[in-house]
Amino acid sequence: MESIFVDHPEYGKINVDTSETRCFEGKRISNRAYDLGEEKMTKERLTNLQNKMQTWIDDGAFPGCAFGVIGQKNFYCALGNAMTTPETKPATLDTVYDLASLTKVVGTVPAILHLIEGGELTLETAISSIIPEAGQSRVTIRQCLTHTSGAPADFPYQDLAGKEAVVKRAASLLPEAGTDRIQYSDINFILLGEAIERISGMGLQEAFRKWIFKPLGMSHTGFSPEQEKTAPTEVRADRGLVWGEAHDGKAHAMGGVSGHAGLFSTVEDIGKFVRAVLDGGKGLRGRFLSEASIELIAREHARSEHDRRGLGWMMPFPGSPLGDLCSDRSLFHTGFAGGSILMDLERKAGMVMLTNRIHPSRDNRAILALRPRFNNMAIVAAKDL
Repeated sequence: MESIFVDHPEYGKINVDTSETRCFEGKRISNRAYDLGEEKMTKERLTNLQNKMQTWIDDGAFPGCAFGVIGQKNFYCALGNAMTTPETKPATLDTVYDLASLTKVVGTVPAILHLIEGGELTLETAISSIIPEAGQSRVTIRQCLTHTSGAPADFPYQDLAGKEAVVKRAASLLPEAGTDRIQYSDINFILLGEAIERISGMGLQEAFRKWIFKPLGMSHTGFSPEQEKTAPTEVRADRGLVWGEAHDGKAHAMGGVSGHAGLFSTVEDIGKFVRAVLDGGKGLRGRFLSEASIELIAREHARSEHDRRGLGWMMPFPGSPLGDLCSDRSLFHTGFAGGSILMDLERKAGMVMLTNRIHPSRDNRAILALRPRFNNMAIVAAKDL
């Protein structure tokens, strides 16, 4: 095992295990463990989690993955393949995955909170006051963040080309007033992304990098990545193998950059984001949000019979995909490509799973039933770290 010592702003000198590859029951995996304390990492639960993940891969639930368990120490592991067609490539910790709708919570939500902290808007600001194309709509920033705008779940976009056209149609579909009912809609975050750009005068890539990725040291996160570093997604009749481009059709029509989808990242970069949220907004290279903003995000803002929302994030409710073992102060989100993030703010524990479950086909939906089971195992493992 190779080890180096690096400076950490909170923990001082830390020992970093840089070993990347070892044999695990005949399977090639990669792992890195960041030792922030004197206790040895509890291996039994992590081994059980690795075994379970490998079983799901062998059963065809997804081709491979990179996952992280974040507690007092952080554990990262890659299993299976990043590509299975037209050739086979193994998943590694450096594989860059399509975040899909995780873009909403990793990029757009903290960027909106950054603007709130800077006095540029409030949760009650009407979207139409920033985007006149929304007409007389009174739908607010809060309602877009909580999916209570009343906007339709989806809309036709196949005839559109370019960001301006997609934003114009999305804005035209915003209702006159919001509602108490939660209905998940990309429209909300397409418009929030546009609002960020119009207020800041920056593109989303620049705003996200400056306000989020740079202070957190997320150097492998962004839009439009290098193709060879990414895990491909679906083989589509209209686009062929989607590789190195946003899988989401609306994001693709917008040039790959949107507030609702389009970001790519690695598991360790997303682990840095999770660690910063659990630490109250403080990242490796500085604070990206205030503690007050983290508390605001994690507060319940909307509830319905089968859903419960903080700002952007899902919160626990009976039968939710969060699983059974996380506390009431937990935040969760998924992406269509297969990724998910869970953060338990009470227990200071989290997990990241990045995968391309839609490679080569979106018809594979096995991961939906497995997420609660993974979350249960990961939360317990995180508390052991």
